[in-house]
Amino acid sequence: MRAPVTVTAALRKFVGDYRRVHWPTHRQDDVLDWLCACRTSALGGRMVKCACGWSSPMYNSCTDRHCPQCRGGVRAEWLAARCEQLLPVPHFQVVFTLPGALRTIARDNQQLVYGLLFTASAETIQQLTAQRFDAQPGVLAMLHTWTNELIFHPHVHCLVTAGGLRLDHEAWVQTRPDYLFPQRVMAAMFRGKVTEGLRAAFDAGEVVVRGDPAHARVGFDAAVREAHRHRWVVHVEAPAGRPAENAAKYLARYVGGIAISDARMVAISDTDVSWKTRKGVVTVKGHEFVRRFAQHILPKRFRRVRYYGLYAPGNVHTRWAKARKLLGAPQPAERPERPVRTCPECGGPVSERSIPGLSWSRPQRPPRARGPP
Repeated sequence: MRAPVTVTAALRKFVGDYRRVHWPTHRQDDVLDWLCACRTSALGGRMVKCACGWSSPMYNSCTDRHCPQCRGGVRAEWLAARCEQLLPVPHFQVVFTLPGALRTIARDNQQLVYGLLFTASAETIQQLTAQRFDAQPGVLAMLHTWTNELIFHPHVHCLVTAGGLRLDHEAWVQTRPDYLFPQRVMAAMFRGKVTEGLRAAFDAGEVVVRGDPAHARVGFDAAVREAHRHRWVVHVEAPAGRPAENAAKYLARYVGGIAISDARMVAISDTDVSWKTRKGVVTVKGHEFVRRFAQHILPKRFRRVRYYGLYAPGNVHTRWAKARKLLGAPQPAERPERPVRTCPECGGPVSERSIPGLSWSRPQRPPRARGPP
C-alpha cells in the first residue's frame, strides 16, 4: 500500500535530518516528539471490539494543539462556542502585521512580541471606538505566524463588531457596515504601541538580541528605527453582508493544528516534501520542511486566541449580556452531544479495553550534545 501523504508522515520521516542539520529549541524538540508519536503504540492504546466480531487497535492521540490530525473535535467545539458568543451584528476582519525589520527580534522573543501584538491591536481598536463612537466594541483576536509557504510572518486576525455598547450601557451604537476607521490612523497607533512596548522591554532587560552583547543596543535601535521608517500594514475587510460565522469558520481551522493541513500535502519523496499554496506547488528539502513547521510552534502555555472588550471573559455576565439584550439576540441553542463510537461493519455499539503490555509512555530521544560554555 502507498504510504499516506500527511504532515505527520513528513515529520516522522525527516525529523532526524532536521535535528542533524539545525539546532531546535527544547520546546520544539518536545512538540515534535509528541506529534511523531501521535496515534502510535508509543502513547499506549486500547482494543475496540464489537459483538459482530470486528475488532481493531486504537492508539491514543497526543492532543497537542499543534497536531494536524487529532484536534478536529476541539475546532468544532470552539466554533460552536464562538457562534453562540458573537453578537448579531456585522463584524469587520482586521489584520495587524508585524513588519519584516522586527521579525528576527520576534523569533527570538516570541512570548514578549506576540503578547505585544495582541495588546497593541486590541488597544488600537478599543481606543478608536471609544474616541469616535463613545462605545466599547467586541474583539476576538487570533495569532497567525505563517504564510502559505510556511515563512515566518507574525500577524493578528481580529473580528471586530461594527459598533459597540455605549459607555453608559444604555444603548447600542451602530457604525457604518462598510467602513471602520482610517487605516493610516490604525497603522500609526499600532506601530507606536508596539515600538514603545519593545523599547520599554529592552530597557528592562527582557529582550534578547542576536550578536555581540556589547552592541545589542545598537542592533536593537537600528531594527526599531528601520521598522518605524515604513508604514505598517493594517488590512480591514468589510463584512459585505457575510455573517460573522463565516470569518469564525476561517479562524477555527487554526485553533487546533498549525500552519498546514494534510489536505495541502502533495508528495513526500526520499529527500523532498511538496505542498500546495496559492501560487502553486512548493517543494523543499525534508529537513527544511520540518524547520519551517517547527518555527511556528508556540511558547508553552501561550494563548493563541484572546478576547477583548465585550467579548472579554470578565464582561460575559455584564456588558456582553446587556448588549445581547439591547440587540434582541435569541437564546443560544443547545449544543449537540458528542457522537458515540460505533462499529464500522454493523453500526452497533463497541466496547474498549486496554491492550496488555501496551501502556502510555513519553517518547524518548537521545540527549543532545552540549556546546562549550
